[in-house]
Amino acid sequence: AKVDIIEKMPSSAYRKLMEGIECMGVRPSSTTASSSSSSSSSSSLTTVVDLGACPGGWTAVVRRCFDDSRVIAVDRTVVDSSLMKDGMVDFVKGDAFAFEPPERTLAEGGGSGSGSGSSSGSTSNDNNNNNDLWMISDVIAYPERATELMSKWCEMKWASHMIVTM
Repeated sequence: AKVDIIEKMPSSAYRKLMEGIECMGVRPSSTTASSSSSSSSSSSLTTVVDLGACPGGWTAVVRRCFDDSRVIAVDRTVVDSSLMKDGMVDFVKGDAFAFEPPERTLAEGGGSGSGSGSSSGSTSNDNNNNNDLWMISDVIAYPERATELMSKWCEMKWASHMIVTM
């Protein structure tokens, strides 16, 4: 799999996400949304929740390679400053294992913007389209904890696609 990005990245862990996406053969983009043709383009944006996002390598991959995707980056520590300034990245300061995605995915121009620091996980959106919500996680945890996280997300049907390292 092609797993290198020439430009500077916040960490080298981004390669794991690129390999996962390559192996899945599916990419986060507006084309993964299962919306009707009468829907506006803003309702077909993919939202990617990056749990354990700091320093931001995986968030950077989503933003650089899939620029029509919005990212909710969740971590106790802020992500790279370039990502905090990105209007398509919504930073949530908090515990990746306690985070619950917003009922409504972020829409174009919606959300609280870069570096919001919100810990509730809620956003000010009007589009309810969780069919195009992805969860990615490279959080440091024991395998049992990562399995519990995936089980919770699967049981609640919060994401259409997940990539999680163990």
